[in-house]
Amino acid sequence: MIFLSCKPEDTKPKPVPQPEPAQLQFSVLPCMGSDTLLYNTNYSLDQGDTLKVSKFNVFISNIRLVGTNATISESNSYHLIRTHQPNTHNFVWTTSEFQTYQALQLTIGIDSARNCSGVQLGDLDPAYASDMFWSWTTGYIFLKLEGNSPQSKNFNQFVEYHIGGFSGSNKTQKTITIPFNSPLAISSGTHKKINLKLDVKQLFNGVNKIKISEQGSILSIGLKAAQFSSNFTQLITLRSIQ
Repeated sequence: MIFLSCKPEDTKPKPVPQPEPAQLQFSVLPCMGSDTLLYNTNYSLDQGDTLKVSKFNVFISNIRLVGTNATISESNSYHLIRTHQPNTHNFVWTTSEFQTYQALQLTIGIDSARNCSGVQLGDLDPAYASDMFWSWTTGYIFLKLEGNSPQSKNFNQFVEYHIGGFSGSNKTQKTITIPFNSPLAISSGTHKKINLKLDVKQLFNGVNKIKISEQGSILSIGLKAAQFSSNFTQLITLRSIQ
């Protein structure tokens, strides 16, 4: 005699596979016009001046992807680009916000809330960014450009622009919107590399034309720094998306 037994059917719901986050790698290429930026190399500016760069640092923050139906923001979005340190030229944003986006948006500088938030971590840690920080009253230096020029009237023909200021009429943060050449679709498992150009020349060729012979240094918050920051809007452009 044969006895058959029946195993109860498993009625537990099967786990739903979770989508794989997308990864966006940002790569920033420091340039002087059409040339890759090299320190201690003479470059001709469009205003007739010559500039040899010895330091160029800039804060990029509040990175967003802008779409027709949604805008998403990178969390803790503060990046200090030191052009002499290639490891600071690249960073990765991981997101599970799957949409199609038409533009990239970012800010040159640090928002007012983070300028007054006390001791912070990451690229905003004053110990790490000590050369880009004034005080808790005046905040961070958003952009620092130093070098030499025969047109400079400063001692040893020194050129130095330390641009900051986070509130009032003299604030210097600038938000840039960079349209994509074609819509960027982000879906599960997407890996994209967004290549950006950081062009020193645009600091002298923007809304306010800067001649080193007339203005070879700006070292404090005020009208001159605010005018200089108007040229931030063309500082970063899109090279390609891979």
